[in-house]
Amino acid sequence: MGEPARKTGELEPWLSPQILPLLPHPIGAKRSREKSDETPPTYSFSPEHKRAIQVALLLRQPLLLTGEPGVGKTQSGRALAHALGLRYERFDVKSTTTGRDLLYSFDDVARFRDAAMARLGETSAAAGGLAKYVELSPLGRAIVLSAGADKAVPSNLSRKALLGENASDDGSLTLKQLFPGVFAKQSQAQSLVLIDELDKAPRDTPNDLLVEFEEMRLRIPELGDLQVEADESHWPILIVTSNSERSLPDPFLRRCVFHHLKLDLDSLSKIVLLQLPDTKNDKAVAELIDIFNEIRTKLTLQKPPSTAELVGAAALLRAWPRRNGGAADMKDDNLRKALAGVLGKIQADIELISQYLARRAS
Repeated sequence: MGEPARKTGELEPWLSPQILPLLPHPIGAKRSREKSDETPPTYSFSPEHKRAIQVALLLRQPLLLTGEPGVGKTQSGRALAHALGLRYERFDVKSTTTGRDLLYSFDDVARFRDAAMARLGETSAAAGGLAKYVELSPLGRAIVLSAGADKAVPSNLSRKALLGENASDDGSLTLKQLFPGVFAKQSQAQSLVLIDELDKAPRDTPNDLLVEFEEMRLRIPELGDLQVEADESHWPILIVTSNSERSLPDPFLRRCVFHHLKLDLDSLSKIVLLQLPDTKNDKAVAELIDIFNEIRTKLTLQKPPSTAELVGAAALLRAWPRRNGGAADMKDDNLRKALAGVLGKIQADIELISQYLARRAS
């Protein structure tokens, strides 16, 4: 909180010097960011979290973050990407997600449609090759960008089959020719990819990605068994989160650096202050943090409030009308009910929280 502001392009002090060989830029170098990552995220890394990050970077292994919803697993990925000055991409896992979904998708429907129309003479076969039916997902895009635009890749198919009838069969096949949209802004880049809530996926999904996670290799059978490997100097950084809704397979766990995120009063204060700087020295907000911790530990709730609800409740406290500019009064019944409505997400929990706040204020 009291640390001096960093200049643009500087690394966080705790990220150097050990991991500098893993980054394609020196300290102080200007690094480009995606537009979606221009706004600095508000996040406070604990010493244990920092240590786990350093180990994962040094070993070039995925960092597996666990913890209940709301402890900051997802936010930490974007914050780390910003601290390192890397491209940031996020993949939200669903119950139907396969290993291939994390790497790429191939539009078989569009391919068959175009082939049928070409046979009918409605379109030209020269309109494009197989590559246009491939859409890279975050991890696949990170591997391709790491390899670089000029990277020559082998394929069992001809350039005409991959790029279209108008393509020449002379010369090597480069990644930029296959995926021009990926290299529209840069010819090579290092990325941080967040795979959010991997435990939602079928149990086989993590096991299907063991080689890809370990070697950062992309294989696309539909493009003539084309294979791309990440460049050592632009190695993608991978963060995986899990809410522990189901256990992850042991072979996958053995390839990860593990860290469990948990909340404590010190981190709660930092989180609120980062989000709402004007709450510093606010006694009502300090009391709210104590109340939040008590609610989570003393009440049996179906959906305990997370840090998002805490920040929302703190914002409500700051906006609540105060008498003579003094502190918000927890004896105000309307305020207590409003806070219960922010901290609780289902009616039964809201009632329990409201009752607790009333007992505490009496």
